[in-house]
Amino acid sequence: MTDAVEQEPKLHTASRKRKRWWPWGLAVVLVVLYLIVLDLNSSQADQLADDGSGALDVHLAIAQRPVTLPFIALEDYGHGYIAFTLDHEGDRKAEKAKRQQFLQQTGNPNQPLPMQQVTITLDWSGPEERSEMTCTKMKRKWAHAVCTNPWSAIKQALPGRFSLVDLKTLRIRAPGSSIHCRGDAMADHPVPAQAGEVSLVCPAEVAGGDDAQYYHAVLKVKGDLGAYWIVSQYGEKGEPMDAMTKREATAITLFVRHGLGQQEAYSTLLQAMCGLRRPGAQDNPTTGPECGPPAPPAVSSGAS
Repeated sequence: MTDAVEQEPKLHTASRKRKRWWPWGLAVVLVVLYLIVLDLNSSQADQLADDGSGALDVHLAIAQRPVTLPFIALEDYGHGYIAFTLDHEGDRKAEKAKRQQFLQQTGNPNQPLPMQQVTITLDWSGPEERSEMTCTKMKRKWAHAVCTNPWSAIKQALPGRFSLVDLKTLRIRAPGSSIHCRGDAMADHPVPAQAGEVSLVCPAEVAGGDDAQYYHAVLKVKGDLGAYWIVSQYGEKGEPMDAMTKREATAITLFVRHGLGQQEAYSTLLQAMCGLRRPGAQDNPTTGPECGPPAPPAVSSGAS
């Protein structure tokens, strides 16, 4: 009986020690995992710069429509994957092999690789010298402009990330769907049926957002080719969500038409994007305005 009484405080003390130390242990584990991911992502970015693969054009077909863009613009491919293993060298080799295989499959403009959807990002941030190495090899003028100018009109007109998709394969609230709606209600609006139409299909499930703050926008570009992205209730400089949705939908449509097709029409694209920049857009403080002054109104030619 005495032994039991004497042991009881020791058991409580050990329990208190475990409670006191387990948060620190968890923090250490999380830091280690973060450093592993950071090292892996950094090495992948270095490889993209070293071998120039980030600047290579990839040729895809979405909804039977050709799409050409630099490899680094593909969020799910050009930015690597996260592997929680301690075999860093093995992970790098696997990533390099995966990248080379994809580039081989997408290297022929006459045989674009069919895909149901791709996610595009124009956030190619990184050390300045790495960006310069990649930017000089960009083939398309719009890609070079985005790569060299953080204040590019194209970047300030488009959403930070958006997905091009074959609308025949798009599912809302279905298992495995890329569109994660908030709540259990059915989609608020159907996917648009006419080219150029855009719908806010449902509230978006975004960490930290409330029920009415974010929405999934779905655009029908042309035929079965569509796009989807997330819009916010609180845009730059108070831009209303409806206005943001229509502006970004127009920018995506023109970007697909003049920037991602088989033939680039950069001058037409830039002129359009200059008029579609989000409110509060800024010019490059070093190189100056990318967009010229508005064109003067046309003068009607009356009879002389």
